[in-house]
Amino acid sequence: MSVERSEHVMRTYLERVVGAGEMDLLADLAHDDMRQVPDVWGPGREGLRRHASWFRSCLQDPVVEIRRLVAGEDHAVAYWAATGAHVKEFFGVAPTGRPATSVATSWFALRNGRIEEYFVVGDRYEILQSLGQL
Repeated sequence: MSVERSEHVMRTYLERVVGAGEMDLLADLAHDDMRQVPDVWGPGREGLRRHASWFRSCLQDPVVEIRRLVAGEDHAVAYWAATGAHVKEFFGVAPTGRPATSVATSWFALRNGRIEEYFVVGDRYEILQSLGQL
C-alpha cells in the first residue's frame, strides 16, 4: 500500500476514533484478527475498540493533537497528545474533573492498508504531572 494510506490510517484512528469516538471506522482501519502488544484489551479489532473506548471514558471528549507522524508503505508511527476532562480512574488516579493531558507514541504495522499490529507507549510521567500527582 502507499505511504499516504498508512498516514491516513493513523490520522483517522487518532483524530476520529480516539478523538471523536467514531468506533465504526475501525472496520475499515483494522483487520478483524489484528494484534495489540501487549494484549491487554482482548483479541482483534474488538480489543482495539475496547482500548479506545476505555481511553475516551477516562478523558472525556479528548482533543487529539498529532505532534509527529512518520509513515512507510507498511507502517505508521505517531507521537501524539490528548487532552480531556479526567472523569474516570486513569493510571490509578481517582477522577479529578480537571483537564488532563496524555502523551503517547503509537505504532501500527499495516497489511493491505489496514492495521495488523498495534503497539503504544504512554508517557505516564506526563499524565501524572497533568493530574497534579507529581
